[in-house]
Amino acid sequence: MNYLVITGHGHYASGVKSALELIIGPKDNVLVFDFLKEESEEQFSLKFKDLDKNNNYLFACDLMGGTPYKVVSRLDLNKEILIGTNLGGLLDTALKIDKLSLNELADNLKQTSLKSVVNIKDLKVVEKEVTDGI
Repeated sequence: MNYLVITGHGHYASGVKSALELIIGPKDNVLVFDFLKEESEEQFSLKFKDLDKNNNYLFACDLMGGTPYKVVSRLDLNKEILIGTNLGGLLDTALKIDKLSLNELADNLKQTSLKSVVNIKDLKVVEKEVTDGI
């Protein structure tokens, strides 16, 4: 089974999951692990002890080099790790989690995260003429 695992500093992961659930509803194969300020690296790493080695995990970490990244990079699991993804990419990937291979999911998350970053100045805006009545 494929899992999308979101992790990061503070309540980043649970906040992203809250937003995902607001848009697409709960997903059993989206997991979150928050690294809280009162936790040590060792305490945080214990949160992952029950992950099954027979599953596939796509980790989305908030920052390169931070504790969440360091901990998941050391896990002995079938995994892909992406850093700096966003809600648009995570949303699209969560909807495809059961339909793609782990490599395809990682590529999808990267590509859709990149595509969802847009400067509104680059968008073509079409103004609609407003008239009275129907």
